[in-house]
Amino acid sequence: MNSVGTIVAWAGISALLMLAAYLWLRRFRQGPFELVWRAAVDAPFRHVDRARERRRREKEAP
Repeated sequence: MNSVGTIVAWAGISALLMLAAYLWLRRFRQGPFELVWRAAVDAPFRHVDRARERRRREKEAP
């Protein structure tokens, strides 16, 4: 592939990626990588948060 073909391929792929990012971010607040990252970081604490919430509800219940 010559240099013009390479540049055209790069421009086409870049345009597709920008379109996909635009459409994704219209629907979601974060990108897909950030969603996976947040889920992975929050996962160890979900159990602790649920237990803390359950104890709080038990205290409030008459």
